[in-house]
Amino acid sequence: TTGYSRQVVNQSATGPSAVYSGRLYVGAGAQVDSVLRVRDFRLDQKYWQENSSLGKWETQASYLQEIESILGEPSSNGFTTTMDEFYAALETLSTNPSDSAARTSLQQAGTAVAAYLNDASQRLTQLRSDVNIDVKTAVTQINSYTQQIADLNRQITAATAAGSAANELKDQRDALVDELAKLADIQVSEIVTGTQPDGTEIKTLSITVDGSTLVYGNKARQLETYTITDGSAQDGLYGIRWADTGAAFDPGDNGSLKALLDMRDGAGGSDSKGIP
Repeated sequence: TTGYSRQVVNQSATGPSAVYSGRLYVGAGAQVDSVLRVRDFRLDQKYWQENSSLGKWETQASYLQEIESILGEPSSNGFTTTMDEFYAALETLSTNPSDSAARTSLQQAGTAVAAYLNDASQRLTQLRSDVNIDVKTAVTQINSYTQQIADLNRQITAATAAGSAANELKDQRDALVDELAKLADIQVSEIVTGTQPDGTEIKTLSITVDGSTLVYGNKARQLETYTITDGSAQDGLYGIRWADTGAAFDPGDNGSLKALLDMRDGAGGSDSKGIP
């Protein structure tokens, strides 16, 4: 079951019942005091951190494979073969410039190079457009996950205050955080919001990205995409900003959204120049 956490039943002895005018006492068995989730928040935090890294590299690997396919490498009709055949035709013609067959061969090889480059350019342009659409989809997913997490925070706080365990609600919330962590480089912490009559702390989940709050208690900040029109290399593509302030959104160093932006814009440094 997705998100399921093991649960443990805490029991205690039920007070004995008196029989025969109080001269004898008979045990009444055990009673269930509580049902607790077996979950380590520190391990969850580490998992979410690694999940963000996984999301980034999985997304990059997927698109790099597509680029590899577009370039046709390694294969017999890829860039290397196409250029080798062109240079071979040049070499042949250079030894006998008047040979009409060599001239025709070079012309055909040159046509093949032009066709290869035009096809690769068209397909790479389309791939970049596809990645741009994926950026918008990722932002929509982030908004959906954060709102659901905030709603579950509210339900969990209410259930805990009423003395209920809310184990299943917490499982649902953590499963959503799992998915959110793959999209963005989130940091998750627990905030104490109150105490129960027995002294047990009531905690809620807080999620930040690059130091900015994404979810706090039952409040979720939303992101929005807009079309960039600044004449830069990203002109006509989607930018991402906070819906409430209009400030630019930074997804952090990991997560699939970071990988999408790097692949689309070529902003991944010397090791990853992306589609451009």
